[in-house]
Amino acid sequence: MRKNKKTSYDYSYNMNEAGLEFQPIYNEVDKKWYGAQCKYFTSGSSKSKYDQIYKSLSKAFSIYKGKLDVVYIYTNDELKPICTEEEINSESKTSRVKITRESKEENIEVKWIQSDNILDVIREESNLDLYKMYFLDSRENDFIQEGITIEENTFLQSNEFINLKFENGQTLEDVSCNILSSKFKLILGNAGTGKSIGMKYLYRKLLIQYNNYYKGEIEWDENIYIPVFIKLRECSNGNLEELIRERFKDYGLNHIDKINNYFYFFDGLDEISYYDISKITYFIKSLSEKNNIKGIIVSSRSNSNNLSYFRQEVSWKEYKFDKLNYIDIMNYFKSKGVLGKQEKLELLSQSAIVNQIDDIFSINLLWENIDNIDKKTSKIDIIELAVRHWINKSKTIWLKLTI
Repeated sequence: MRKNKKTSYDYSYNMNEAGLEFQPIYNEVDKKWYGAQCKYFTSGSSKSKYDQIYKSLSKAFSIYKGKLDVVYIYTNDELKPICTEEEINSESKTSRVKITRESKEENIEVKWIQSDNILDVIREESNLDLYKMYFLDSRENDFIQEGITIEENTFLQSNEFINLKFENGQTLEDVSCNILSSKFKLILGNAGTGKSIGMKYLYRKLLIQYNNYYKGEIEWDENIYIPVFIKLRECSNGNLEELIRERFKDYGLNHIDKINNYFYFFDGLDEISYYDISKITYFIKSLSEKNNIKGIIVSSRSNSNNLSYFRQEVSWKEYKFDKLNYIDIMNYFKSKGVLGKQEKLELLSQSAIVNQIDDIFSINLLWENIDNIDKKTSKIDIIELAVRHWINKSKTIWLKLTI
């Protein structure tokens, strides 16, 4: 997924997908279709293993004819699948030879990722979160990884991630270093403009930096921070210190230690109860005065009453996300790789509905429902379509459960 800049939201494992783990992925850079098949073996001869792999590949070659250029075979075994020209041109009917022969006939490249090289792939920078989750037992790294899900990490590396813009015209990527190097700041924006995913983007930058230190690629210095991501809506009783203490305790860490440097991300100031804002503001302010706290970023809706109170106590530099425009919408649609939906968007480019789409949430709704709308459709209509879809889906699931 990550190698082809795709998000797992659209391509997830399907046990019923014939021949492959999921439908082929189209890479817009090299104009090729990619597929994958995973085989985990606990016993059996090499022949039986090749037979299983061939059975899956032959289905894939047939079903996805013309829509498959490269197939990755992931296995925990150490097979020897490479065939000589003599073997390929022989009368051999073994599955090992047929895999090579038929893939060559179909002009499909088969790449083998086996136990002897799979760790090399998983240790790559973009996959380090997977490596730590499945191969390491480090509580400190578990704590850092807990701040970002595998799906979010994959999305941030995909073509579907929009490089969000601030009102001053600069993009998140342009000013990310400045934001992370200045100690205290506010990330603001209207509902759905990408504040949370923008915070995760910045969090991931510090996570990568810490990973580089952890792997021994850089030496420890005062600029190596442990990032801490807190969703403020989880602070239901207003005791933010207790929430942080318990979060650290779960991973065997101490939130008041002076050994490590910390960088806090507090997401959703506007989601705090009015009755708790003073207590939480006071704690964040006191936290900012500690020597080992190297940075704090707080996100909030621009029109929040909580933000007004917060500003009375602290005066931090503010970055406000701008609304998205048609170019952003089109880039998002192009990243999905579905030509029909791109063409429908172009037909609607001058319509009122496209002009009403100015945030990430709305872009996703437009993408999901564009085949069912026309120039007369409004933003409210799209939301209603989405609501009806999920209600019907819930009813279907409920009926299946009750049968």
